[in-house]
Amino acid sequence: MKYIKLLIVFILFISIPKNCLASTNTLTRTREKPLVPDRVIVDENNIDEILLTPAVSSNEKIYDFAELYTEEEEKKLSALEKAERKAAKAAAKAEKKAKKQKN
Repeated sequence: MKYIKLLIVFILFISIPKNCLASTNTLTRTREKPLVPDRVIVDENNIDEILLTPAVSSNEKIYDFAELYTEEEEKKLSALEKAERKAAKAAAKAEKKAKKQKN
């Protein structure tokens, strides 16, 4: 009897439709503007693959797929993230400088 109940619960769980609607703002790539980082070399060998992939803005690091945050909250989170990155860069720079002085 216990296994029958578990089987019924399992079947019900599987049969319930699950919708996952997640999206982000994507940008359109063109041959003139492939929207890739500077370190990527664009040539005839890879242009087709580049054009097939959607581009996202590197400034928008917080992807609010479920639209849980307001614009103001997203801006605050972005500002915090930028501050953390800046602090990490400064710490790495200080560590590098300390290593140079040590040698």
